[in-house]
Amino acid sequence: MSMDGIEKKSLIDRTLLNPEHYFSSLIQEAHAKKLISDAEMERVQIELIENLSEAIKGKEDGFSSSMRVEAAQSLMDSRVFQIGLCLKSYESPEAAVEAIKEEKMSDLSKKGIAVALEKMESAKELYSQALKNRIQTGNNGYNVMMDEKASRFFAKYDPYFGAQETHGSLRYPVASVSAPLAGIEFMEEYLSSLCCENIFCGRFQGEYINRLSCFKEENRRFNIFEQVFSAALGLKLCGRSCADLGLCREDIKEIAGKLGGKTPREQAKLIAVACGEVFEETALNQVDADPLQRFDARSYIIGWIPKLTEEIILAAKRGALEGFFPVSQSVQDARGGRRLLFSLGKNMSEADYRKMIADILRCELIFEKVSIILDRVRSLADLDNLFFDAELDSNAIIEIFKQLAPEELAAIHRRHFGSKGEDIYSISSDELAFREILKEFIGSLHEDLKDKVMVAIEDIEFE
Repeated sequence: MSMDGIEKKSLIDRTLLNPEHYFSSLIQEAHAKKLISDAEMERVQIELIENLSEAIKGKEDGFSSSMRVEAAQSLMDSRVFQIGLCLKSYESPEAAVEAIKEEKMSDLSKKGIAVALEKMESAKELYSQALKNRIQTGNNGYNVMMDEKASRFFAKYDPYFGAQETHGSLRYPVASVSAPLAGIEFMEEYLSSLCCENIFCGRFQGEYINRLSCFKEENRRFNIFEQVFSAALGLKLCGRSCADLGLCREDIKEIAGKLGGKTPREQAKLIAVACGEVFEETALNQVDADPLQRFDARSYIIGWIPKLTEEIILAAKRGALEGFFPVSQSVQDARGGRRLLFSLGKNMSEADYRKMIADILRCELIFEKVSIILDRVRSLADLDNLFFDAELDSNAIIEIFKQLAPEELAAIHRRHFGSKGEDIYSISSDELAFREILKEFIGSLHEDLKDKVMVAIEDIEFE
């Protein structure tokens, strides 16, 4: 507060600053707001180049004499990243701008290295904590990350000459990332998220987790925490205990019935109540935050729940909840669930496929296009591809649907509605249009035939 009791308004909007490239975005914004002059910008650039020259001279084993352009750029990126780490420690962007104006870039870089070293120690402690409460699972992506990828990062990370580098992709995704980050900042936040997710999953026995249907697909990348929480939430929406994660397809039908006919606000309220019940049964409300404030499982999950809620409401709207909630395979089998194994078939050669597409595109009449497709296509894999490659309109697509068996329609439905946690903004307009055509066609079928399709959708598994 200022002396006259009026709070001083910030001149720089934090939301406009890039967390991954903090220094660059801050100085550009400050220059645009005339908080930094042209002369000061020039001075910063000169000092950065001088600092880079000194760093190159300091490199050993003759590297400096034959340094490649990309290596020099990487070293410059490291210096800029270090300065960004330092500037983030100031209480406001304006205070950080004053530091840029008053201090040498070399001094800010050294302070940034000190911050990076502190964060590296914090990240190592987080990694140790994550190993202690790791999920007991056979999921390859998770185990490789825990046993190899994370430790490889620490072995390769160089806070002096490669502060901005992350050394490859960790591949195993965490449920929530607050902002784009790089280097040790990324690893620290990643491991913090992982600790929070491990704490929640640790509330359930490993055998119950590994029975979830998502673990049947060996090559599928998914986040274990999201699957576990979704199963627990589904059970709470059904008014049952979530201890064994024993969700089955009948439960998902019940969830669809409860969410159906309600407004998004009403649906969100039901989900929020169920989430609170998950917290209560798993005693998550009683979990103490990390004393060093490196992670807080309860706050982390609360921050992620709006994303989960949006995905559930969207899945309910599309009639795709069966592809969202994971079922417990043991419970499903115990309740008489059957499997319908389905093969998509073998694709035709690329040359034959291209020729078929060209022939279809030359046709003007729908029946000519459909005739070519029915005559030449021998696999559902090819059929699914040509829906888009052949630029078919809705009438042609419907004519093809009419020729398919219930199991074939179910297989196409699963391929297009079976992905959990999709980002609505990443789905193409053609895909959205196709899904709507498919959904309307199945909905228009005679009740007996429609029931056969819906049963097959629930039971189908791809070989």
